[in-house]
Amino acid sequence: MSSSAAVRDSPPPDAMLRVLNPLLRALLGTPAGRLLKAYGVLRFTGRRTGRALTVVIGVHEVDGALVVFTSEVWRLNFRGGRPVQVRHGGTTFDGMGELIEDPEVVATALQQVLDGGTSGFQLGLKIARDHRVTPADVTATGRAMIRLPPAA
Repeated sequence: MSSSAAVRDSPPPDAMLRVLNPLLRALLGTPAGRLLKAYGVLRFTGRRTGRALTVVIGVHEVDGALVVFTSEVWRLNFRGGRPVQVRHGGTTFDGMGELIEDPEVVATALQQVLDGGTSGFQLGLKIARDHRVTPADVTATGRAMIRLPPAA
């Protein structure tokens, strides 16, 4: 199976996100947020618009750092680093988020997360059984990684 056919975007349906995102945004701000380790909320200001943005994200750990994998356009705000507030695991902390776009680095990190037990579904991807994520897969799906600041 070719690399491009082995990994495809498979985002959750928009209707599901319209229900889940507000619910997660609310829950992650309560003590129950400690139980939802797979999710977080990013708050940052748009680089061009200056608008305050709040985004519900899937959070993963790579080499001791929290990261987000996404192909969404808002990721571009983090090129060159961007101040961000992160709500995760029942705590809120501030720092700099950094966009990582190197397909080789992103592919290695994605595979590490998959090897750790995260499913392709949790990453919004459909991945063929026994396929190892490649830089070509990352390029084909438009994935990038945002490295988040460590919790203080």
